[in-house]
Amino acid sequence: MERLLIISEPLDKGVQDKIISTVCSSLSRDFEIFIYAPYVDESVADEFRLRGVKIVGGQKRSFFLNSILGFAGRKSESSLWFESWMRESFLRLNSLKLKQLVREIAPAKILNMSMTVNYPSDVFWIQGPPLSVTLKGLDLTLGSVFRLFFRVFGKFFTLLDNTLIDRMMKGSVTHITNSKYLMNTYTARGYSVSDYVYSPYDFAEIFYPSALSPTRDYVLAYIGKEVEISVIRDLARHGIKIKAFGSKVPVGINVSDWNNGIEFLGKVTNSELRNLYSNALFTVFPFTVEPFGLVPTESMACGTPVLTYNDQGPSETVLHGKTGWLVNRGKLHDEAVHLWNTREIKIEARECVVRAAEFSWLVTMEKLNKHISPAIIPVIGRN
Repeated sequence: MERLLIISEPLDKGVQDKIISTVCSSLSRDFEIFIYAPYVDESVADEFRLRGVKIVGGQKRSFFLNSILGFAGRKSESSLWFESWMRESFLRLNSLKLKQLVREIAPAKILNMSMTVNYPSDVFWIQGPPLSVTLKGLDLTLGSVFRLFFRVFGKFFTLLDNTLIDRMMKGSVTHITNSKYLMNTYTARGYSVSDYVYSPYDFAEIFYPSALSPTRDYVLAYIGKEVEISVIRDLARHGIKIKAFGSKVPVGINVSDWNNGIEFLGKVTNSELRNLYSNALFTVFPFTVEPFGLVPTESMACGTPVLTYNDQGPSETVLHGKTGWLVNRGKLHDEAVHLWNTREIKIEARECVVRAAEFSWLVTMEKLNKHISPAIIPVIGRN
């Protein structure tokens, strides 16, 4: 059986872990799979090993910023990603470590799903936008101190990131993205991108309508680095009952300062989240930068419509008037207040569930296999 090496972003309990897990489940029948990630949480590594997936790398002790934030109770996938990016952009630590390991693994093919590890790959599956785009979104979510930090160093970070992306593009044979929006973003910068394949996520067993008689007495919101929290707080101030969840509260944001209109639940279990989606009147998702967007697909899978922007990844998943509402930025407030006050939803739960199924991991992995399965020239050894 051929060996496939998957290069991942740092693996902690979170979204990245679920996406990589789905990819492994689908490809394990055709490949002996190895995963390299700059950082790997031990509990995550154990879960992969139990399924026969071999984990290499994972320099957990080298992530000093994450350790400090962990003591303060502020670590997140976002901080892990940024520290991993700094390690590669400044010192190439991630790729130098991987170069040593590849000699031992000798994979037949390499699938790179990381923006923080520069290594020659058969397929570079781009999961996020350039850092310059992300920084514009963070300016809307971070606390004042961190906004100032990124405004001062943003141009320097952008220059480093552009250089890193150039190297990763030149070192890979095939380039694909995880949404049409991202594909357009990179082609507009002059890069050759052959296709887009949505992020695989096996949500069928987790997300489905769980309430026979949904309460529909609140609006659900996700809190994270890619969300305009000020918009959600504004909706609460105008009388909308908000329940919010999320484990990636942006650095510098203190949820204890929020008004009583928002019930923040923090990190919730899969069953709790399923019930939250299923009983909500609708899910509101005022994102800053979102290449694909798992929140809209999870909500639709539970039969609940989504109110979001007519832009980027969510505009590719939500069908206006059928599974939710796509509005221009600046119009979301009025639409949310109207829906809350009138309760004129007029969207069938079944339509939402059917739409979400179109983004199942089976559909995604069938498309990805077309890029991995063909016999292409291995890139092992290329500098």
